[in-house]
Amino acid sequence: MSDKAHYFFEQGLARWERGEMDIAVTCFTQAIQLDPVYLDAYLNRGAANQNNGDFVGAISDYTDALRLKPSERVIPWLFHMRGMAYESLGHLNEALRDYDMAIRADTRFVDAYRSRSYARVQAGDLTGAVADVTEVLRYFPGDSALYNERGNLYADQGFLDEAIADYSRAIHYNPQDDYAYYNRAITYAFQNKLRAAIEDYTHVIQLVPELAAAYNNRGNAFHRLGDVARAMADYSEAIRLEPNFSLAYRNRAGVREQIHDIPGAIEDYQQAAFLGYNELD
Repeated sequence: MSDKAHYFFEQGLARWERGEMDIAVTCFTQAIQLDPVYLDAYLNRGAANQNNGDFVGAISDYTDALRLKPSERVIPWLFHMRGMAYESLGHLNEALRDYDMAIRADTRFVDAYRSRSYARVQAGDLTGAVADVTEVLRYFPGDSALYNERGNLYADQGFLDEAIADYSRAIHYNPQDDYAYYNRAITYAFQNKLRAAIEDYTHVIQLVPELAAAYNNRGNAFHRLGDVARAMADYSEAIRLEPNFSLAYRNRAGVREQIHDIPGAIEDYQQAAFLGYNELD
């Protein structure tokens, strides 16, 4: 390595630290021109290009770096970074291939499992995504967000009992997790366990009193149980909190029609239609 190449490389690092990414890329490029086998310059230019949104340039740099036979410690990182660049371009097959390579090189590379799980979701491989999140949970067994995520993956596949079990684990590790209560409530409602759903929506409302959707959904559960008074109250509160909530107007219109408040039902249906048309614009 020439002293001049090293000088430009160090300048690139300094410019990066100052947030001057374009100049950093230029410095790393000058270092590579002076020393075409300068591995660290390719690694850093690739990361800088990726930071700048130049994913094609990043992929090119990571590919060149792999040709230079980096150390075993660097190889998993390189495949993971190139995989993320491919994913950013929408090239899921290439991204999944690189995540596989990263994990093969380091079976404990948690970030690669996380990235692969996201890519698998985009590719429609929910079973594979569940497997990856499960692997990450081995390292972070108390992470409520991970249980929520896996619960959602189970729910999307129709495995509702498994989803509820994961939402319950999320709540166990974080009793203030309104997201887990909300997800579990939705799943209970799908199973027609309406009182359990109402209990969870009530927990959500206690934790996030301004969440109109929780009132609307709890209103749906009350309505299905035949408790029109509580359903009406919840729909009205959802509308108070979010005056443009077209679905809540439509739901309240249904209750008003049921109790023979025809003028009120017409008014709510009209408002729901007006808001719905606006949402389509």
